[in-house]
Amino acid sequence: MSDARQFAVNRDTFVRYLMPGIWVDANGHHHLALPEMLAHCGLPDTPENRRLVTECVRELMAAHSPEMKVVERPQQADKN
Repeated sequence: MSDARQFAVNRDTFVRYLMPGIWVDANGHHHLALPEMLAHCGLPDTPENRRLVTECVRELMAAHSPEMKVVERPQQADKN
């Protein structure tokens, strides 16, 4: 792996836990852990609930932090 790629991988690491399902990486980017967030709210982890939570977070961010952008990563397949 190139030095630049290794640096990018190392910077995408946990730095601060904000609340159940939300953490900040070393670059200051916020990350959502939808399964953790849904569990904290007592909701089943379904595609519909994931979509609804994601929409709510987008709306809150647009209203309170319009300068922040949302970048979605492809979902990883379960390793079970």
